[in-house]
Amino acid sequence: MSTYPVDIKTANITTADTHTVFNGPARVLGCSFTVPTNVAVGTITFLDDSSTIWVINTPATNTTDHKEPKFHNVLLPGTGIKANTSLKVTNAVVTHTNVDLVQGQAEYIFYRATGDGTSATTVGGTTDTSTYGLSDITQCAYRTNKGTTSEADTAMSKIDRSDYAGTANKLTQSTPSQFWVQRFIDKVTLTIYPTPNSTAASNFLHIYFTKRIQDAGVYTNATDVPYRFVPCMTAGLAFYLAQKFAPQRTQELKLLYEDELARALKEDGSASSTYITPKTYYPAYT
Repeated sequence: MSTYPVDIKTANITTADTHTVFNGPARVLGCSFTVPTNVAVGTITFLDDSSTIWVINTPATNTTDHKEPKFHNVLLPGTGIKANTSLKVTNAVVTHTNVDLVQGQAEYIFYRATGDGTSATTVGGTTDTSTYGLSDITQCAYRTNKGTTSEADTAMSKIDRSDYAGTANKLTQSTPSQFWVQRFIDKVTLTIYPTPNSTAASNFLHIYFTKRIQDAGVYTNATDVPYRFVPCMTAGLAFYLAQKFAPQRTQELKLLYEDELARALKEDGSASSTYITPKTYYPAYT
């Protein structure tokens, strides 16, 4: 029997944005969501106004193992999680795209703006305009046999400059297993090793990437910053301005900025399960 003194309400959210579920104190009791086929990993974030109170990490899906949308239902124990000010929900998907491969080619370039050059083509022979402004490539997989029952992804390891420099023959052709990212002022380069041994249209790279913040424009533009970094951005601006206009508050604002940065980076990470296996010890008897 329910012991809640108020009505239990529901909300249906279908777009990737921040939505106000209830403008006032409320409790989250659970969440039901559907993950479509062929999407990247994502998040569903519950907020008490602008403070995160619960995050659900949604899985990536493909058209081979997930031919139908997957329904999930999560119920919180007890009285759930309380939002003291207002209950908001944000759902978002990590940006990703596919990149055409050229046999024997190791380097693929992604420019910051259309005026800087033409970026590497995505599957289909055209450039995905969403890659302009790309600032880093976080994950990469070699995908084979797309559109067939044997479609498969092979995860690639991200390496640094020293690791890549240590490879003997950088033009070796085989299945790509490692990638190295270099970030310049006007572009980002993706270098893979070994180089591709095939240019088949069904084989390509599937990359996950982050983008640079949009340049400042008119005051009516929405800030091109994830909501979780807005307090960090404003605290950082206050800290830098204080160095010139209020030096006596510099240390105080620096601590606030560092706290907000740590909080934003924590919320930006992906939660994963932790497994602890105790070591079994059997003493020897003689």
